[in-house]
Amino acid sequence: MARNEKILIIEDDGLVADLIAVTLKHAGYVTMIAENAEDGLKDFQTFNFGVVVTDIFMEGMGGIDGITRMRELNADIPIIAMSAGYKNLNPAMALAAAKKIGASLVLAKPLSLDDVVDAVKIVLEKD
Repeated sequence: MARNEKILIIEDDGLVADLIAVTLKHAGYVTMIAENAEDGLKDFQTFNFGVVVTDIFMEGMGGIDGITRMRELNADIPIIAMSAGYKNLNPAMALAAAKKIGASLVLAKPLSLDDVVDAVKIVLEKD
């Protein structure tokens, strides 16, 4: 891992965020958690991240708007979007929308923690 190994996790479910963070730490990455897209965007602007892992559906701004704003600020940082869907939008539709607006890779929930580690490795190798 020669590139920036700091990962921003934007996830409103504290348990899911903690599980992802601990798993990525065990894989050798440094992590920071934001509980919503607004805080994630502030962290994105303040700190230097190598990868962003974000949920799509959260209170407030939400992941789609968050990804759009992050892409306006930096088109190069890999963004991994996660979703279980919401109301009438199934996970496939949500993740297709995320991919269209700039997510580097998408993961459907429920997901395994190994899937997240593998996704981070994939986007860092592409970088």
